[in-house]
Order: sequence, then C-alpha cells, then structure tokens
Amino acid sequence: MKIDDRIEKADNEICAACDLMNIAFDNIEHKKVRVLFSSIMDKLKNSYELIGDFLSDPEDTNLSSEELIKISKCWGVTIDEILDIALLVKKK
Repeated sequence: MKIDDRIEKADNEICAACDLMNIAFDNIEHKKVRVLFSSIMDKLKNSYELIGDFLSDPEDTNLSSEELIKISKCWGVTIDEILDIALLVKKK
C-alpha cells in the first residue's frame, strides 16, 4: 500500500472512530463514562493534530521523542515510518 493510501486510510479510520465515539458519547448518561470518552476523544484529536503538524513541517514542530513514541504506538507505526513519511511530505 502506498504511503498516500495509508495516510488516507488512517484519516478515514480516525474520522469514523470519532463519529462512533460521538454517537456513543451522546447516548451515555453515566457521568464518569462521559468524562472517560471525552478524555479519549481529546487525546485522539491531540495526537492527530500533532502528527499533522509534524508531517507538514517536521523541523518546525516542537515534538519531543516521548510524544513521537506515544504517537507511534497509538498509530501502530514505527518512529522511522513517521520520519519517512515526514521526509516524503517535505519533498512535495
């Protein structure tokens, strides 16, 4: 699968996951569970924004190695793959 296809697939999956979580969130009445869902959605959004910023300008993004490790685990990719994608995006 090409890099662009993988990025598009990940984007679609994240959008679908967010939609499902929003539906679940709207139907949950227990306050603790609502807080948990809200936290999960914030973390997902933050990692998505961080990786987007990083891919658009790797040298200008203040991303620590710990954040890169967290994102790579969350996305199921290696840090090397993230860096490879960043280099490809930068060349465009």
